[in-house]
Amino acid sequence: MSRSRDDSERAAGLDRSARLARTVDRATLARLAAHERWARVRDRSAATAAARAGADDRFVAEARRFHPGLAEEEVLKRARNLRSAHAVRAARARWLKANREASREYASDRPTAQ
Repeated sequence: MSRSRDDSERAAGLDRSARLARTVDRATLARLAAHERWARVRDRSAATAAARAGADDRFVAEARRFHPGLAEEEVLKRARNLRSAHAVRAARARWLKANREASREYASDRPTAQ
């Protein structure tokens, strides 16, 4: 929750449970809007094409930054590896969040920057 929204809710006299209820309601409304949007879209692939292209560009730019002299084919290979690493990192974060006890046990298992 943003600080200004939190402050305004406190100023309105809302206690913690009321603020939580408003947060849950906003999340529910957002999910409802997303479901309605996807129900109206004919071509989901076209609707997400720009976002997918932007994500691809991000990984390609990162690969070029790491290896500025590589041929385009090699840059694309490295970008695919960076995307895969990102997916594995996200999956690990989800697993650790779901297994909080394991999270504490494996907290020291984080990779170090090289």
